[in-house]
Amino acid sequence: MNIDEIRNLYLEARESAKQADAFYQQLEVNDRENGLILAYWASAQALKAKHMFNPFSKLALLQKAAQNFKQAIENNPNDIEMRFLRYTVEVNTPSFVNLSQHLVEDKELILERFEHFDKSNKMYPVMVDFFFSS
Repeated sequence: MNIDEIRNLYLEARESAKQADAFYQQLEVNDRENGLILAYWASAQALKAKHMFNPFSKLALLQKAAQNFKQAIENNPNDIEMRFLRYTVEVNTPSFVNLSQHLVEDKELILERFEHFDKSNKMYPVMVDFFFSS
């Protein structure tokens, strides 16, 4: 599965529990050696957790997602697509879960480097909508 297919699945996965589960299942068997794909895997974990009922299972999966984001971003600290994926998870995670410590750092880096982001990337309009639309 290539990165454009993964981006398409991610965009669909944000819409429903069924699509989030399909995204998770697709990436579960995908090679995650690439940092960006690892960041999408973390997003898949977070989206799956969002729709889980058991709070302990939800928290455990969110913690795994946080660890995967950490690993991906440590190896690629200036990649704003990865930072955006983590930011969207953290901004939607309740603060009492204590998994939202990168919000300021990620937002600053994204906005600082945004003008250099590839405008043909499928995530470009998503980021524009997220940060610049009201």
